[in-house]
Amino acid sequence: MAFGSSSGIRFFNYFALPSHVVRFMARVVIMGSCLLFISLLISSKSSKIPQYQKPPTPLPMRKKASRSLTATLLQRPSPSTTTIPKQKTGYYLCPKLTGGLGNSMFVYASVYGIARSTGRQLFMEHNNMDAVFGHLNGTVNKELCNRKRLKELKSKTHCSYDPDMLQMPDQHNYLVGEYLQSFKYFEKYQNEIRQQFTIKQELKNKACECLQDIAKNYTSSLNKTLSTSSVTFISVHVRRGDMLEQSHFRKYGYQIPKEDYVIKAMAYMKTLYSNIAFVFASNDMKWVKSKFHGKDIFFPKLSDAHSQFAILSSCNHSITSIGTYGWWSAYLAGGTTLYYKYPAREGSDLRKQFSSDYKDFFLRNWIGLS
Repeated sequence: MAFGSSSGIRFFNYFALPSHVVRFMARVVIMGSCLLFISLLISSKSSKIPQYQKPPTPLPMRKKASRSLTATLLQRPSPSTTTIPKQKTGYYLCPKLTGGLGNSMFVYASVYGIARSTGRQLFMEHNNMDAVFGHLNGTVNKELCNRKRLKELKSKTHCSYDPDMLQMPDQHNYLVGEYLQSFKYFEKYQNEIRQQFTIKQELKNKACECLQDIAKNYTSSLNKTLSTSSVTFISVHVRRGDMLEQSHFRKYGYQIPKEDYVIKAMAYMKTLYSNIAFVFASNDMKWVKSKFHGKDIFFPKLSDAHSQFAILSSCNHSITSIGTYGWWSAYLAGGTTLYYKYPAREGSDLRKQFSSDYKDFFLRNWIGLS
């Protein structure tokens, strides 16, 4: 060590210290240097030794919850709701509710969308949908919706989107109608519309029981073991009766799908899904039963329009024909929807009510067949 040499002692003698003090201090320095060297050596070796780490606790295995058919049908996730903002104006709109269930749903949904977009309140002269739905936001007020005190507002066409409907002056209250059959009026508020068009629990229970019976009959007809919860329900709505019996529908331009369209649509669905139970509803069940047979074809016992609507909208996927009743059951059901591609005869008055490509009426993800 350098401090053990005579030169180290001479270093301390520079301060004119006694010799015994110098020797003592030299020993202290030497011992300190040795201890420092040893500690550095130990620390460098210990840093290379891997430290023990407790292995992470494995996450518990999650059991896959089994759901009954009842839970699947009755506990579908509810559409998310959107907080309705404060009204921008003191003016209001009243939908002109006319026709059957499907027509009324279109008018209500479209006027609701227009009211939301223009910051107006929504009132109704009456509610002809309360037998099916119990959550409409529009308030019934016959006095405010008295047609004599309102200015009437109509769209240019019945089955396509008219942007001018959102450009109404603020100085008036309006009675809005009469068809407004385009999803584009309420597209931004579709979650709110779906929430309001929640089918009443009593009808939903009947639909669930009906589909449960269909699932049991379907699985029992197969040779293989199959749980009822694995059945895929596909609704098939066929509108004929009134369209054939009342000549003004044909003159106006309605084209009724033929048997081959339904067969083609069913075949298409079979390429997409398995274990299918086709659930038919129609206003001409005699014709339907004479044309379609098989272990996978079913005709619900509930024949009233409201119960059939609940059944159709509770299915997984949909095949529609013409009209707004089937349109709305498919809209509420979600899933894959096949529609008849040419519902209006070219050159007819009805054809003029649609956009050139029908895309204001049929949803973008729906599939058209002919």
